[in-house]
Amino acid sequence: MKFITLSHTVLATATALLLSTAAQAQCPADPLNNTTWSFHAEEADYNFTNVGGAAYIGTFKVARTATGRTPFAVTGTMTVNTGGGITRLANIVGSAQLEGQGGSLLFSYGRQSVLWQFVFGNSCSEIDLVSEKLGNPSINQVLDGKALRIDSQQPCPANPYLLLDVTSAPTGWSFHTEQGTYQETGGLSGIGTLIPRFVSNGRDPNARGILTANVTANAGPGLTVYRNAISGGQYQVYGDCSGGTLQFQVGPAAVQYEFVFADGSYNQLFLLSTTLTRQTDNGNFEVLSGYARKNTNLGTAGCPADSLNNTTWAFQAATQDFLNTPSFASVGRFSINRISDPRNAGQQILNLTGTQSLNDNGNLIRFLSIAGKAQLDGFGGTLQFATGSEGTLWQFAFSNDCKEMYMVNEVYLPSAGNQPKIAKASAVRIDAPAACPANASLLLDAAFAPTGWTFTTRTATWSRGAGISAIGWLNPAYLINAADPRSRSAMRGIISTNVGGRVNMGGLVGTSSIFRNASTNGVYQVYPDCSGGNMSMMVGPFLTEYEFVFADGAYSQILMVGRAQNSNYNGAVNHILTGTASKY
Repeated sequence: MKFITLSHTVLATATALLLSTAAQAQCPADPLNNTTWSFHAEEADYNFTNVGGAAYIGTFKVARTATGRTPFAVTGTMTVNTGGGITRLANIVGSAQLEGQGGSLLFSYGRQSVLWQFVFGNSCSEIDLVSEKLGNPSINQVLDGKALRIDSQQPCPANPYLLLDVTSAPTGWSFHTEQGTYQETGGLSGIGTLIPRFVSNGRDPNARGILTANVTANAGPGLTVYRNAISGGQYQVYGDCSGGTLQFQVGPAAVQYEFVFADGSYNQLFLLSTTLTRQTDNGNFEVLSGYARKNTNLGTAGCPADSLNNTTWAFQAATQDFLNTPSFASVGRFSINRISDPRNAGQQILNLTGTQSLNDNGNLIRFLSIAGKAQLDGFGGTLQFATGSEGTLWQFAFSNDCKEMYMVNEVYLPSAGNQPKIAKASAVRIDAPAACPANASLLLDAAFAPTGWTFTTRTATWSRGAGISAIGWLNPAYLINAADPRSRSAMRGIISTNVGGRVNMGGLVGTSSIFRNASTNGVYQVYPDCSGGNMSMMVGPFLTEYEFVFADGAYSQILMVGRAQNSNYNGAVNHILTGTASKY
């Protein structure tokens, strides 16, 4: 397979060849008015030694104002954890404005505020967020996240505890949680299942909720692994069914989470820690955020007995503990099939094969072969395959009725002289793939996606440079050039980018740079087998290049790994980037 070298020259050529924008099927005329949203956001630059990590969860409502200077009023509640500084259920008062394919949101809570830029996605039922300004100007944090529109809200039952109880979820809830500040403690990542049960004492109909947690966690430094650790816990659901609390053990830490229901069916949760867990060297505390999903269509038996055999998955992975150690991020696809064990006559194994593209400490490496094996173990199991030249043993928990996986590494074999690293990953099963067209480039073209693609990208390694987070909208177009049989494809779009400030050795170095609704141009390529492709474009001040894989059978979801060229800061390598894109 031949590859096109992507460079500034190619970008300049693409700029001259841009097509006119295809007719855009816009969101409804008033997509924010009288809507309710759940949201989560996390800090995208985790090296703030004076601040610690930060994460937010909450819900908000948007309604058009009858009078006033802003078109929309925003009200709601949210919980904030900034390095152990916890504000629970704070009232949100703010405003919103529409602009093009997105707009801005202003959240004020107490004496603090956050100004967000956003773009719509998924027929305006989702929003990707990136912070433009925080209320404290001395803190140049970069926050990004997502909001989900809550449609068709189901009634709140008389006993809200039953929303999590096993009567509605016989196989429980799958979850993942991760630390948002990695510098001193080395990171913490956990996956597993929760089995909540409502217990009545005969006097109080909403007595209490208990749960059993099965958690696999990886806690640095030193790569301490807690595999399938069983612990007890408890939960609470608030009387208005807006959310509640969970408490259970994650590796070495007993953690209490605040949660909000993320959809109208009470099947998804956004999680945020509200206890002081492990303390970092600078006196702050770890911040854990995460997500949980009910397995709605499984009986008590769980996944089918052979739920991995003859399956294909798309995955995205990245390291978490980034301080002073080389890091990686990757995307790829793998297939799992049952075969005869070549080492044990009469036995069978689940064989894993595939390919991945990898950014290894700033070096983008394409089309590495994957070879390994898989094993089922309860409501999850293990996957073993090499990440570049290094072997990785992943523990995984099924989610979404066995169609998705949450993954955390158990064994990561570092290069000589480097420390072990914590890594996280997720995978989604690709069912019923559509036929690959003769001209694969049309899969991204406006003819296939007339309203374009929304995307988000963020830095995946923070310890040596400012965080980068961006959201935007892209309009790819296939260009036929009769003089060039390779016929390149061009892309243009609108991107909002926050290139964060840098805190180093207790002092502030640099400031956040905001690129709001900046036009971008680029090129893309889809590989002939329709497994994925590559793209290059400007994100803020940086030329970025990505490898991507299609993450569903309809070619409407993309997982990305890439790098931002010339983005070194204070001697750093090029930024490692991850991202996603979805057909608008």
